[in-house]
Amino acid sequence: MGEERSLKLVKRKLKIITTELTAMSTFSSHFNASTDDINKVRVRFESLLDTVDRFESHQTELEDLEDEVPDNLRIAERMAFKDLFFSVKSSLMKLVDASQENRSTSPSYSEVTKYNGENAMRLPPINAPKFTGDWQMWTSFIDSFNAMFHNNKTLAPVQRLHYLKSCLEGQASDVIRSIPTTGENYLQAYNTLVNRYENKGAIIQSHIRSLLETPKVEASYTQQHQGVSACISQVTDDVR
Repeated sequence: MGEERSLKLVKRKLKIITTELTAMSTFSSHFNASTDDINKVRVRFESLLDTVDRFESHQTELEDLEDEVPDNLRIAERMAFKDLFFSVKSSLMKLVDASQENRSTSPSYSEVTKYNGENAMRLPPINAPKFTGDWQMWTSFIDSFNAMFHNNKTLAPVQRLHYLKSCLEGQASDVIRSIPTTGENYLQAYNTLVNRYENKGAIIQSHIRSLLETPKVEASYTQQHQGVSACISQVTDDVR
């Protein structure tokens, strides 16, 4: 009886997720950029960030409870969800991008000169760090970004936000994509990114997965010991 109840509950959760995506699809198709509030698009786009994680969690639970269902049917369910998810995400992204293109995102002369006038020293020719959303790369990325841009008092907030967005790729860029590029929004974007990825538990789990998924290779005891020591050292640095 308990297993049957759990099965019913997880199916309901999956249905809710699908219903939410369908409602977002309907919303985006009826959105009128000239009369509707673009913030309604932004909040929906931001809510998509954990949708895939929720689906994966519930779908995996469902597959464990109904392990007799053929794999091809489960694969079809996952593909159908991802098709819907990508369609909704694409529609919302187009609305957000169109909104940002219609407003000036260049820093004003007065705002930039206010900061640059204090110190005319140019930034050293160092490549800006890139971050794609890989938990293992978060600590090194944010340390580099803070040193180069966040703590650089010669940069105006709007310039820092431009640099922040240019440093992000893939999944990470979606976290702050809907935030307009203005000086007053820099701290909001920065804190949103930090709150998303400053997760010690997720970082440790990512390192553990890497260890477990590493193909087995023939190596001397010394080489194996050095590899494990390096990984442990990296985990220790990330969680300090």
